[in-house]
Amino acid sequence: MEIFRTYILERTGISSLQQTSNDLVEKIKPLMADEAKYDSLLQVLHLCDFVKFAKYHPDDSEAASAFEVIEGSINYIESELKKPVNKS
Repeated sequence: MEIFRTYILERTGISSLQQTSNDLVEKIKPLMADEAKYDSLLQVLHLCDFVKFAKYHPDDSEAASAFEVIEGSINYIESELKKPVNKS
């Protein structure tokens, strides 16, 4: 998860390395216009908190799914950052 946080910092300037997952999701919400993708990312961030703080051990399929959500979120954010800004 630290890699994702570092990616967000370097690509968007949003710092969250010393903040909670809830703080991170609030800060990146403007980048995640797709509500389903946002909700999936939120769930993965909470799963990461369980792993880190509660010593939860996800099974292989759960870990693979979390990886796919993070990868998909990065791809989505990249596509959003490439869209031209409408200055109306």
